[in-house]
Amino acid sequence: MELQSIIVANSVGFFLCFVMLVSSSLLRMRRLPSDKVFTAMIAITAVSCLDELIAYTIEGVPFSGAQMVGTLVNAFLYAANVTVSYLWCAYVYLRLQRDEDVDDVWLMRLAIPAVVGVCGAFVELFTPILFHIDETLHYHRNTFGRVYFALMFGYLAYSVLIRHRHYLRRGKVDFFPIWMFLIPVAIGVTAQFLVYGLSFGWCSVAIGLVGVYMSLQNELAYVDPLTKLYNRNYLDHILVDLARRRIPVGGMMVDMDYFKQINDSFGHTVGDQALTEAAHILRTASPEDALVIRFAGDEFIVLHRTADEKEMAKIGADVEQALASFNETSGRPYQLSFSFGTSLRPADEADPDRFLREMDERMYAVKAKRHAAR
Repeated sequence: MELQSIIVANSVGFFLCFVMLVSSSLLRMRRLPSDKVFTAMIAITAVSCLDELIAYTIEGVPFSGAQMVGTLVNAFLYAANVTVSYLWCAYVYLRLQRDEDVDDVWLMRLAIPAVVGVCGAFVELFTPILFHIDETLHYHRNTFGRVYFALMFGYLAYSVLIRHRHYLRRGKVDFFPIWMFLIPVAIGVTAQFLVYGLSFGWCSVAIGLVGVYMSLQNELAYVDPLTKLYNRNYLDHILVDLARRRIPVGGMMVDMDYFKQINDSFGHTVGDQALTEAAHILRTASPEDALVIRFAGDEFIVLHRTADEKEMAKIGADVEQALASFNETSGRPYQLSFSFGTSLRPADEADPDRFLREMDERMYAVKAKRHAAR
Protein backbone atom coordinates (compact mmCIF):
# COMPACT_ATOMS: atom_id res chain seq x y z
CA MET A 1 0.00 0.00 0.00
CA GLU A 2 1.50 3.35 -0.98
CA LEU A 3 2.32 5.86 1.72
CA GLN A 4 -0.09 8.35 0.18
CA SER A 5 -2.98 5.88 0.53
CA ILE A 6 -1.95 5.15 4.12
CA ILE A 7 -1.96 8.86 4.92
CA VAL A 8 -5.41 9.27 3.38
CA ALA A 9 -6.93 6.26 5.19
CA ASN A 10 -5.63 7.24 8.62
CA SER A 11 -6.39 10.92 8.09
CA VAL A 12 -10.00 10.02 7.29
CA GLY A 13 -10.14 7.88 10.44
CA PHE A 14 -8.72 10.69 12.57
CA PHE A 15 -11.10 13.26 11.05
CA LEU A 16 -14.13 11.04 11.73
CA CYS A 17 -13.07 10.63 15.35
CA PHE A 18 -12.41 14.34 15.71
CA VAL A 19 -15.89 15.20 14.42
CA MET A 20 -17.49 12.68 16.80
CA LEU A 21 -15.59 14.07 19.79
CA VAL A 22 -16.53 17.64 18.96
CA SER A 23 -20.21 16.87 18.31
CA SER A 24 -20.82 14.45 21.20
CA SER A 25 -21.16 17.01 23.99
CA LEU A 26 -24.75 15.89 24.68
CA LEU A 27 -23.54 12.35 25.25
CA ARG A 28 -20.85 13.47 27.69
CA MET A 29 -23.37 15.58 29.58
CA ARG A 30 -25.33 12.41 30.42
CA ARG A 31 -22.27 11.13 32.35
CA LEU A 32 -23.33 7.53 31.81
CA PRO A 33 -20.63 4.84 32.13
CA SER A 34 -21.37 3.62 28.59
CA ASP A 35 -20.93 7.13 27.17
CA LYS A 36 -17.60 7.50 28.96
CA VAL A 37 -16.42 4.19 27.50
CA PHE A 38 -17.58 5.24 24.03
CA THR A 39 -15.73 8.56 24.29
CA ALA A 40 -12.58 6.70 25.38
CA MET A 41 -12.86 4.42 22.34
CA ILE A 42 -13.11 7.43 20.02
CA ALA A 43 -10.11 9.16 21.65
CA ILE A 44 -7.89 6.06 21.52
CA THR A 45 -8.88 5.41 17.89
CA ALA A 46 -8.05 9.00 16.93
CA VAL A 47 -4.60 8.76 18.54
CA SER A 48 -4.04 5.34 16.95
CA CYS A 49 -4.83 6.70 13.47
CA LEU A 50 -2.13 9.34 13.95
CA ASP A 51 0.24 6.83 15.53
CA GLU A 52 -0.10 4.36 12.64
CA LEU A 53 0.42 7.18 10.16
CA ILE A 54 3.68 8.06 11.96
CA ALA A 55 4.74 4.41 12.06
CA TYR A 56 4.47 4.03 8.29
CA THR A 57 5.94 7.46 7.58
CA ILE A 58 9.17 6.88 9.56
CA GLU A 59 9.64 3.27 8.45
CA GLY A 60 13.00 2.94 6.71
CA VAL A 61 13.89 6.59 7.36
CA PRO A 62 17.21 6.93 9.25
CA PHE A 63 17.40 9.52 12.05
CA SER A 64 18.71 9.65 15.59
CA GLY A 65 16.70 7.26 17.78
CA ALA A 66 14.70 5.95 14.81
CA GLN A 67 14.65 2.37 16.07
CA MET A 68 13.41 3.37 19.52
CA VAL A 69 10.72 5.67 18.07
CA GLY A 70 9.59 2.90 15.71
CA THR A 71 9.35 0.49 18.63
CA LEU A 72 7.36 2.98 20.72
CA VAL A 73 4.77 3.84 18.08
CA ASN A 74 4.22 0.20 17.09
CA ALA A 75 4.04 -1.01 20.70
CA PHE A 76 1.38 1.61 21.34
CA LEU A 77 -0.69 0.23 18.44
CA TYR A 78 -0.60 -3.26 19.94
CA ALA A 79 -1.67 -1.91 23.34
CA ALA A 80 -4.42 0.20 21.76
CA ASN A 81 -5.64 -2.82 19.80
CA VAL A 82 -6.46 -4.90 22.87
CA THR A 83 -7.64 -1.88 24.87
CA VAL A 84 -10.25 -0.81 22.31
CA SER A 85 -11.35 -4.44 21.88
CA TYR A 86 -11.97 -4.74 25.62
CA LEU A 87 -13.71 -1.35 25.76
CA TRP A 88 -16.04 -2.47 22.96
CA CYS A 89 -17.04 -5.56 24.96
CA ALA A 90 -17.57 -3.43 28.07
CA TYR A 91 -19.58 -0.93 26.02
CA VAL A 92 -21.90 -3.62 24.65
CA TYR A 93 -22.48 -4.90 28.18
CA LEU A 94 -23.19 -1.42 29.61
CA ARG A 95 -25.53 -0.44 26.77
CA LEU A 96 -27.52 -3.65 27.10
CA GLN A 97 -27.72 -3.19 30.87
CA ARG A 98 -28.80 0.41 30.30
CA ASP A 99 -26.00 1.36 32.73
CA GLU A 100 -28.02 -0.21 35.57
CA ASP A 101 -27.12 -3.08 37.93
CA VAL A 102 -23.61 -3.24 36.46
CA ASP A 103 -21.39 -6.09 37.66
CA ASP A 104 -18.07 -4.32 38.24
CA VAL A 105 -16.32 -7.56 39.22
CA TRP A 106 -17.32 -9.14 35.90
CA LEU A 107 -15.98 -6.13 34.01
CA MET A 108 -12.67 -6.41 35.88
CA ARG A 109 -12.38 -10.08 34.99
CA LEU A 110 -13.20 -9.28 31.38
CA ALA A 111 -10.29 -6.82 31.39
CA ILE A 112 -7.65 -9.40 32.40
CA PRO A 113 -6.67 -10.46 28.83
CA ALA A 114 -6.46 -6.79 27.79
CA VAL A 115 -4.25 -5.95 30.79
CA VAL A 116 -1.96 -8.85 29.92
CA GLY A 117 -1.85 -7.59 26.34
CA VAL A 118 -0.94 -4.05 27.40
CA CYS A 119 1.82 -5.43 29.63
CA GLY A 120 3.12 -7.47 26.68
CA ALA A 121 3.29 -4.31 24.59
CA PHE A 122 5.28 -2.64 27.38
CA VAL A 123 7.72 -5.58 27.50
CA GLU A 124 8.24 -5.03 23.77
CA LEU A 125 10.19 -1.88 24.64
CA PHE A 126 12.88 -4.12 26.14
CA THR A 127 12.52 -7.48 24.38
CA PRO A 128 11.19 -7.92 20.80
CA ILE A 129 8.46 -10.55 21.29
CA LEU A 130 5.67 -9.08 19.13
CA PHE A 131 7.67 -7.49 16.32
CA HIS A 132 11.14 -6.22 15.57
CA ILE A 133 12.67 -3.28 13.73
CA ASP A 134 15.59 -4.46 11.60
CA GLU A 135 18.84 -2.65 10.75
CA THR A 136 17.17 -0.93 7.79
CA LEU A 137 14.48 0.40 10.18
CA HIS A 138 11.72 -1.73 8.66
CA TYR A 139 8.99 -3.31 10.78
CA HIS A 140 8.52 -7.11 10.87
CA ARG A 141 5.71 -8.88 12.72
CA ASN A 142 6.83 -11.79 14.93
CA THR A 143 4.75 -14.93 15.29
CA PHE A 144 3.66 -14.03 18.82
CA GLY A 145 2.26 -10.75 17.53
CA ARG A 146 -0.53 -12.70 15.86
CA VAL A 147 -1.87 -13.50 19.33
CA TYR A 148 -3.02 -9.88 19.55
CA PHE A 149 -5.18 -10.28 16.48
CA ALA A 150 -6.65 -13.46 17.98
CA LEU A 151 -7.30 -11.59 21.23
CA MET A 152 -9.03 -8.78 19.41
CA PHE A 153 -11.28 -11.14 17.42
CA GLY A 154 -11.96 -13.02 20.65
CA TYR A 155 -13.29 -9.87 22.27
CA LEU A 156 -15.38 -9.04 19.20
CA ALA A 157 -16.84 -12.56 19.15
CA TYR A 158 -17.58 -12.38 22.86
CA SER A 159 -19.49 -9.13 22.36
CA VAL A 160 -21.77 -11.03 19.97
CA LEU A 161 -22.29 -13.67 22.66
CA ILE A 162 -23.18 -10.97 25.20
CA ARG A 163 -25.71 -9.57 22.74
CA HIS A 164 -27.16 -13.02 22.00
CA ARG A 165 -27.61 -13.83 25.71
CA HIS A 166 -29.39 -10.52 26.21
CA TYR A 167 -31.63 -11.21 23.21
CA LEU A 168 -32.68 -14.57 24.66
CA ARG A 169 -33.58 -12.93 27.98
CA ARG A 170 -35.11 -9.62 26.91
CA GLY A 171 -35.52 -9.59 23.15
CA LYS A 172 -34.39 -7.05 20.59
CA VAL A 173 -32.64 -3.85 21.63
CA ASP A 174 -33.52 -0.69 19.72
CA PHE A 175 -30.88 1.84 18.68
CA PHE A 176 -27.95 -0.54 19.12
CA PRO A 177 -27.09 -2.36 15.87
CA ILE A 178 -23.73 -3.83 16.91
CA TRP A 179 -23.12 -5.13 13.37
CA MET A 180 -22.65 -1.55 12.22
CA PHE A 181 -19.43 -1.63 14.24
CA LEU A 182 -18.40 -5.25 13.87
CA ILE A 183 -18.67 -5.65 10.09
CA PRO A 184 -16.36 -2.78 8.99
CA VAL A 185 -13.89 -3.60 11.78
CA ALA A 186 -13.80 -7.30 10.88
CA ILE A 187 -13.22 -6.50 7.19
CA GLY A 188 -10.55 -3.85 7.78
CA VAL A 189 -8.59 -5.72 10.45
CA THR A 190 -8.73 -9.04 8.58
CA ALA A 191 -7.34 -7.38 5.47
CA GLN A 192 -4.53 -5.76 7.46
CA PHE A 193 -3.75 -9.05 9.21
CA LEU A 194 -3.54 -11.05 5.99
CA VAL A 195 -1.64 -8.49 3.93
CA TYR A 196 1.07 -6.56 5.72
CA GLY A 197 1.38 -3.06 4.36
CA LEU A 198 -2.33 -2.43 4.21
CA SER A 199 -3.54 0.21 6.64
CA PHE A 200 -7.30 -0.17 6.96
CA GLY A 201 -7.54 -1.33 10.58
CA TRP A 202 -7.94 1.90 12.53
CA CYS A 203 -9.85 3.64 9.78
CA SER A 204 -12.35 0.76 9.85
CA VAL A 205 -12.67 1.12 13.63
CA ALA A 206 -13.45 4.81 13.15
CA ILE A 207 -16.10 3.94 10.54
CA GLY A 208 -17.62 1.38 12.92
CA LEU A 209 -17.75 3.98 15.69
CA VAL A 210 -19.56 6.35 13.33
CA GLY A 211 -22.24 3.68 12.87
CA VAL A 212 -22.66 3.37 16.64
CA TYR A 213 -22.64 7.17 16.99
CA MET A 214 -25.51 7.44 14.52
CA SER A 215 -27.54 4.97 16.57
CA LEU A 216 -26.81 7.03 19.68
CA GLN A 217 -28.20 10.12 17.98
CA ASN A 218 -31.42 8.20 17.33
CA GLU A 219 -31.47 7.21 20.99
CA LEU A 220 -31.10 10.83 22.07
CA ALA A 221 -34.06 11.72 19.85
CA TYR A 222 -36.30 8.91 21.12
CA VAL A 223 -35.30 8.34 24.76
CA ASP A 224 -36.22 10.51 27.73
CA PRO A 225 -32.96 11.56 29.45
CA LEU A 226 -34.37 11.48 32.99
CA THR A 227 -36.24 8.18 33.13
CA LYS A 228 -34.39 6.40 30.28
CA LEU A 229 -37.80 5.43 28.88
CA TYR A 230 -38.91 5.97 25.31
CA ASN A 231 -40.46 9.39 24.72
CA ARG A 232 -43.54 10.61 22.85
CA ASN A 233 -41.63 10.87 19.58
CA TYR A 234 -40.98 7.14 19.74
CA LEU A 235 -44.61 6.47 20.66
CA ASP A 236 -45.74 8.18 17.45
CA HIS A 237 -43.15 6.21 15.48
CA ILE A 238 -44.03 2.80 16.92
CA LEU A 239 -47.80 3.27 16.58
CA VAL A 240 -47.40 4.07 12.89
CA ASP A 241 -45.12 1.06 12.46
CA LEU A 242 -47.51 -1.33 14.23
CA ALA A 243 -50.44 -0.05 12.16
CA ARG A 244 -48.44 -0.49 8.94
CA ARG A 245 -47.68 -4.10 9.89
CA ARG A 246 -51.28 -4.63 11.04
CA ILE A 247 -50.27 -5.73 14.54
CA PRO A 248 -52.84 -5.30 17.33
CA VAL A 249 -51.67 -3.48 20.42
CA GLY A 250 -52.92 -2.94 23.95
CA GLY A 251 -52.12 0.20 25.87
CA MET A 252 -52.22 1.35 29.48
CA MET A 253 -51.95 5.03 30.34
CA VAL A 254 -50.52 5.64 33.79
CA ASP A 255 -50.68 8.88 35.76
CA MET A 256 -48.86 9.49 39.04
CA ASP A 257 -51.35 10.56 41.71
CA TYR A 258 -50.50 13.59 43.85
CA PHE A 259 -47.20 14.17 42.07
CA LYS A 260 -47.53 17.94 42.53
CA GLN A 261 -47.61 17.41 46.29
CA ILE A 262 -44.29 15.55 46.12
CA ASN A 263 -42.73 18.46 44.22
CA ASP A 264 -44.24 21.07 46.55
CA SER A 265 -43.29 19.23 49.73
CA PHE A 266 -39.82 17.92 48.90
CA GLY A 267 -38.60 19.90 45.87
CA HIS A 268 -38.10 19.12 42.21
CA THR A 269 -34.97 17.02 42.80
CA VAL A 270 -36.99 14.57 44.87
CA GLY A 271 -39.77 14.87 42.27
CA ASP A 272 -37.34 13.77 39.57
CA GLN A 273 -36.32 10.88 41.80
CA ALA A 274 -39.96 9.87 42.15
CA LEU A 275 -40.41 9.97 38.37
CA THR A 276 -37.33 7.77 37.91
CA GLU A 277 -38.61 5.28 40.49
CA ALA A 278 -42.05 5.22 38.87
CA ALA A 279 -40.40 4.49 35.52
CA HIS A 280 -38.39 1.66 37.08
CA ILE A 281 -41.52 0.13 38.62
CA LEU A 282 -43.36 0.22 35.30
CA ARG A 283 -40.40 -1.20 33.36
CA THR A 284 -39.74 -4.09 35.75
CA ALA A 285 -43.42 -4.98 36.30
CA SER A 286 -44.31 -4.97 32.59
CA PRO A 287 -43.65 -7.92 30.27
CA GLU A 288 -40.15 -8.00 28.78
CA ASP A 289 -41.47 -7.35 25.27
CA ALA A 290 -43.62 -4.39 26.38
CA LEU A 291 -42.67 -0.78 25.65
CA VAL A 292 -42.79 1.72 28.49
CA ILE A 293 -43.01 5.34 27.37
CA ARG A 294 -42.90 8.65 29.20
CA PHE A 295 -45.87 10.31 27.56
CA ALA A 296 -45.80 13.74 29.22
CA GLY A 297 -44.74 15.03 32.64
CA ASP A 298 -45.91 12.41 35.16
CA GLU A 299 -47.86 10.38 32.60
CA PHE A 300 -46.62 7.11 31.14
CA ILE A 301 -47.90 4.61 28.59
CA VAL A 302 -47.26 0.86 28.52
CA LEU A 303 -47.68 -0.75 25.09
CA HIS A 304 -48.03 -4.49 24.68
CA ARG A 305 -48.66 -6.44 21.47
CA THR A 306 -51.91 -8.10 22.44
CA ALA A 307 -55.61 -8.03 21.62
CA ASP A 308 -56.58 -9.55 24.98
CA GLU A 309 -58.03 -7.31 27.69
CA LYS A 310 -57.10 -9.90 30.33
CA GLU A 311 -53.41 -9.53 29.48
CA MET A 312 -53.64 -5.77 29.94
CA ALA A 313 -55.48 -6.29 33.24
CA LYS A 314 -52.68 -8.59 34.40
CA ILE A 315 -50.09 -5.92 33.60
CA GLY A 316 -52.10 -3.49 35.74
CA ALA A 317 -52.22 -5.99 38.60
CA ASP A 318 -48.47 -6.64 38.37
CA VAL A 319 -47.79 -2.90 38.43
CA GLU A 320 -50.01 -2.48 41.51
CA GLN A 321 -48.14 -5.30 43.25
CA ALA A 322 -44.73 -3.79 42.41
CA LEU A 323 -45.99 -0.39 43.56
CA ALA A 324 -47.15 -1.78 46.91
CA SER A 325 -43.78 -3.50 47.40
CA PHE A 326 -41.95 -0.24 46.67
CA ASN A 327 -44.04 1.74 49.14
CA GLU A 328 -43.44 -0.86 51.86
CA THR A 329 -39.67 -1.17 51.43
CA SER A 330 -38.27 2.01 49.85
CA GLY A 331 -38.10 4.16 52.99
CA ARG A 332 -38.92 7.26 50.94
CA PRO A 333 -40.72 10.16 52.64
CA TYR A 334 -43.52 9.82 50.09
CA GLN A 335 -45.82 7.11 48.77
CA LEU A 336 -46.28 6.51 45.06
CA SER A 337 -49.74 5.97 43.62
CA PHE A 338 -50.88 5.33 40.05
CA SER A 339 -54.16 5.74 38.19
CA PHE A 340 -54.43 3.91 34.89
CA GLY A 341 -56.77 3.25 32.04
CA THR A 342 -56.43 0.67 29.27
CA SER A 343 -57.48 0.36 25.66
CA LEU A 344 -56.99 -2.01 22.72
CA ARG A 345 -56.25 -1.07 19.14
CA PRO A 346 -57.24 -3.71 16.57
CA ALA A 347 -54.88 -4.65 13.77
CA ASP A 348 -57.08 -2.95 11.17
CA GLU A 349 -57.26 0.41 12.96
CA ALA A 350 -54.74 2.84 11.49
CA ASP A 351 -55.64 6.04 13.36
CA PRO A 352 -54.13 6.11 16.91
CA ASP A 353 -56.31 8.99 18.16
CA ARG A 354 -59.22 6.82 19.34
CA PHE A 355 -56.80 4.43 21.04
CA LEU A 356 -54.96 7.20 22.93
CA ARG A 357 -58.13 9.13 23.76
CA GLU A 358 -59.84 6.05 25.22
CA MET A 359 -56.84 5.27 27.45
CA ASP A 360 -56.75 8.89 28.59
CA GLU A 361 -60.48 9.08 29.37
CA ARG A 362 -60.48 5.82 31.33
CA MET A 363 -57.41 6.87 33.28
CA TYR A 364 -58.91 10.22 34.24
CA ALA A 365 -62.16 8.52 35.29
CA VAL A 366 -60.19 6.36 37.72
CA LYS A 367 -58.21 9.37 38.88
CA ALA A 368 -61.36 11.43 39.49
CA LYS A 369 -62.87 8.67 41.63
CA ARG A 370 -59.66 8.37 43.63
CA HIS A 371 -59.46 12.10 44.30
CA ALA A 372 -63.17 12.30 45.14
CA ALA A 373 -62.82 9.50 47.68
CA ARG A 374 -59.83 11.08 49.38
